[in-house]
Amino acid sequence: MSKPVALIFGAGPKVGAAVVNAFTNEGYAVAIASRSANDAEHPDAQGLLSVKADLAKTEDVKRAFERTKIKLGTPSVVIHNASTAQFLDAADPLGPKFDVATFAASELGVNAVSVALAAQLAVQGFATLPASASKTFIYTGNGLSSYITTAPVITGANAGKSAAATLIANWAAAYKDKGYKFYYADERTDEGGLRWKGTTGPAAAKWYVELSKNPKQLEPIFTFTHDKGYVKFDKW
Repeated sequence: MSKPVALIFGAGPKVGAAVVNAFTNEGYAVAIASRSANDAEHPDAQGLLSVKADLAKTEDVKRAFERTKIKLGTPSVVIHNASTAQFLDAADPLGPKFDVATFAASELGVNAVSVALAAQLAVQGFATLPASASKTFIYTGNGLSSYITTAPVITGANAGKSAAATLIANWAAAYKDKGYKFYYADERTDEGGLRWKGTTGPAAAKWYVELSKNPKQLEPIFTFTHDKGYVKFDKW
C-alpha cells in the first residue's frame, strides 16, 4: 500500500521542520518546496523530496505539484507555510519605504495569490483521491488577519494575511460537503494575543496533524494554543 503524500511549501527551521518531521512520523511521504531547496531527482533516505520553488512565481507552484505527483503521488495534505513582508515606516506606511511592486508581487503574491493557486491545484488532486484520504489544506497564518489596524509597519503583509483568511473561510464553506478541509491556522498566546515571533514548531506539528486526521471541517479560522487546540477568542 502506497504512503499518503503531504506537500509542504516553506521549509523554515521552526514550523517547516517540525511539520515535516510530524507528517513523516505519521507515515507520509513528504515533498518540501521552498526557495532554499535543491531539486532532487529522487526522495532522500528519509523519503523526503526536495523541490526548488519561489512562491512569487506561479509556474514554480505548478511545478511543485507536478514533481510531487510524479515522484511521490497526489498529495492529500497541502500545507502553505511561506510568508513575506516588507518593513515600513510605522508613522508613514505609504512613504518611500513602501514599494507597490513588492506589495503586489510578494506580499499579496506570496501571502494570498500563491495560496489561491496552491489550493486550486490541491482541490484538483483531492478529486482523484479515495474517500478515505485526508484532503486537507492548511495555511500558516497569524492574528494579522483580525488586528487589521495595529501593525502599520507591516501593512502589506497584514493585507496578504487578511486576504488569505477570507479566501480560506469561503473555500471551507464551499467544499465542506465534498470532504475537502481548509484551515487558516493562527497560533495565539494563552490570553489570545498575537505571537509576534511567529507560530511555534511544536504547536504547528501537533495540531496540523490533528486537523489532517479529523474527517470533519472544524472552524476554518483555526485560532489555537499549543495545549488546548482551538480556542475562540474575541477577535478571530
